[in-house]
Amino acid sequence: MTEANNAGQDRELEAVLLALRSPCPAPQGFADRVLAQAGSDRAEARTAATSPVVSIDKTAQGSAWHAASHRAAWLRSGIAAGVLLAVSFGGWLEHRHQQQVAGEHARQQALLALRIAGSAWRNVQQKAAFPDFHTQTHQENQP
Repeated sequence: MTEANNAGQDRELEAVLLALRSPCPAPQGFADRVLAQAGSDRAEARTAATSPVVSIDKTAQGSAWHAASHRAAWLRSGIAAGVLLAVSFGGWLEHRHQQQVAGEHARQQALLALRIAGSAWRNVQQKAAFPDFHTQTHQENQP
């Protein structure tokens, strides 16, 4: 039963939507009102061109809009420059940090290499100072 109700509601909805999609005629006298309004707008424009007071007001409004437009453009440019500067500074700081990490790693490797070389050098010095000590100790350990 509910499926039949849903199907009926769907058909009604489709009919309403189809009726809304079809063009409807304009109200009586609409074209005349539009043309009359356009004619009065043209007459106001002609009057504004000959009247200095109205012209100054419209120019002041235009220049205020123009100034606001320039302020908005400068504001957007300033924001973009600030974001670019912040990103660049952050990248520079990250680069510096990575250089410090790499330098510390290189320092640790150099210290390790010096410890190894020092240990090897001590072994060489001991063998040079006591040449028989190494062979005697080595022979004593063999059965």
